[in-house]
Amino acid sequence: MKIAFVGKGGSGKSTTSWLFTHAMTQSGKHVLAIDADYNMDLAHTLGWHHDIGTPELHTSETDFYTHLGLPEDTLFRDIPYLSLPTRFSLTPKDSFTHKYTHALSPRLSVMISGGHNDDMVFSNRCTHAFSAPLKFYLPLLKLEENELVVVDSVAGTDMVGYGLYTGADVIVVVVEHTPNSIRVYEQIKHIADLLGIPHMVVLNKWQDEALPSVIDPELVAGKVVLDPALLKQDASIILPENLETMNELLSRVSKYKTDPKGAFERVRSLQESRDARTPS
Repeated sequence: MKIAFVGKGGSGKSTTSWLFTHAMTQSGKHVLAIDADYNMDLAHTLGWHHDIGTPELHTSETDFYTHLGLPEDTLFRDIPYLSLPTRFSLTPKDSFTHKYTHALSPRLSVMISGGHNDDMVFSNRCTHAFSAPLKFYLPLLKLEENELVVVDSVAGTDMVGYGLYTGADVIVVVVEHTPNSIRVYEQIKHIADLLGIPHMVVLNKWQDEALPSVIDPELVAGKVVLDPALLKQDASIILPENLETMNELLSRVSKYKTDPKGAFERVRSLQESRDARTPS
């Protein structure tokens, strides 16, 4: 399944996505970790570094079209309406996935959107355009039973509102006990509900504070407690209770598996609703 970690900047989404990725590979899952954050914290924490030279997704548009057999003048917004016999896969890796992933271990590969660079700074396109291949890669990616995709997101609501995670099975919102983090959660929840994407909550840096009324207790998968392993990014000393929370998270989100066609149906529905409200 495909899980996107989102939340306010500083709430701990990159740390939690790292913790979840580690727990899943330790349990025998095969994980593709996609770092969609320009800071690339998840990739670096997992062991990726710039010297590896993995091609970045923001440069993948031509390869994306080629793999799907589409002319380069195809508009990304039209893809949900097309009949596409070709898909992407991890087992075996298709040519696009093979090019844009790097194996860190037998059960872990990373894929990166890439950091801000000259292409973005001096382009006449907004940064959303550079994320379009990932937006449509996710719903077109076919997974086997033992495979997981973990996506670490740009902070805040921007990429959620852009629809980057319409191809995810579930969004996991990492929330800390601050007014701003809870407010961002409310915004993300609104967008997720609008897009029809299920969401769960992981409470991070949470002590004994009461759960705010805006968070449904049934959607809380657990708490990440203060852990030296998270501060040091040392997977060898992770507290057992944090690993248990990650395993509980997998158990809770596994019921949200969706058909890739459903993701495109969500996109079409949203686009058609928006077009109907736009004056001609």
